[in-house]
Amino acid sequence: MRTLLLTIGLLLATGTLAFGQSDKDARERIKATRIAMITEKLGLTAEQAQQFWPVYNEFIDRREQLVVEYRQAERQAKERGNTEEDQRKLLTLRHTLKQRELNLEKDYSERLLNVIDTRQLSQLRAAEEDFRQMVREYIQRREVREQRIDNIRQRQQQRDRRNGG
Repeated sequence: MRTLLLTIGLLLATGTLAFGQSDKDARERIKATRIAMITEKLGLTAEQAQQFWPVYNEFIDRREQLVVEYRQAERQAKERGNTEEDQRKLLTLRHTLKQRELNLEKDYSERLLNVIDTRQLSQLRAAEEDFRQMVREYIQRREVREQRIDNIRQRQQQRDRRNGG
């Protein structure tokens, strides 16, 4: 566990979400961190990991497509002025997409059970949430650190102006 935390810390600390870094590079580092964390938390063997990750990544991609579909519909509704009819259609779409997500989860759970055991599958959702929480906390800490830096710069600029500089 200590090795996992060190690995994750190094991946995040090396600029995963740093300014000036390409989105693609940041996504790759986040993906590598997710892989390390979930592999460790589920206790995947090398053989399991080799079979697990292609199936799991396919699931994640398909689930993300549902999110993209909803966001596109939301954007289109906003462009049309978010009428009552638009809102009703979005509500219906949200329910439809939730059902499709549930169906996806059932399908991929069955597929994953051919690779991992039920204990590992049960731990998967907790591992995903732990990862999301870790990223959220990292982002919050970074934002606080950036705000402190901005505050220091502003105070320094105020001092410079008062001192005629």
